[in-house]
Amino acid sequence: METQSNTVSGETLAPFEIEYIMNHAEDKVAIVHSDFTKLVELVAPRVKSLEAVVVVDSESVPERIGGVKAYHYEDLVKSYKGRFEWPELDENEVAGMCYTSGTTGLPKGAYFTHRMIVLHALSVALFAAASPLIGLRENSTLLHIVPMFHVFSWGLPYVATLINAKQIYPNRLAPGDYPGFQL
Repeated sequence: METQSNTVSGETLAPFEIEYIMNHAEDKVAIVHSDFTKLVELVAPRVKSLEAVVVVDSESVPERIGGVKAYHYEDLVKSYKGRFEWPELDENEVAGMCYTSGTTGLPKGAYFTHRMIVLHALSVALFAAASPLIGLRENSTLLHIVPMFHVFSWGLPYVATLINAKQIYPNRLAPGDYPGFQL
């Protein structure tokens, strides 16, 4: 099965770097927050493999973004009437990729297999549960501060899912967005 995720930050990379990453990774679908539709509009026409753009948070989505068919995430979920058959996956298949920010040239990709992600989640969950300083358990609530484009948020979404902890994903964390918040 040729399915893998690739996390990209539109806030830290230049459009040409995002274009490079998406072409290098041969991205077929871009799943984006509406804040980044203008960026996708700019980059999409130059990403050869891109077949669809899925917008996750907007009430309305244009028919096309950057010449590529666009979909609203909730509409896709609601429209599916079948039963999903989970595929058999080899644990050593690539599950995801993260790219550097390109500080020493073009961004470089690192691949993570299903096995690597599961073993990392298991080891972090064991440490976090056993540590008296962390004590991450099923009754815990985890606020994700580290974004997914940064090494899959240090693997914490997988860890929290593994131990059934409540997860909070903020839209963004910027001082101006929260009255009274000071850095």
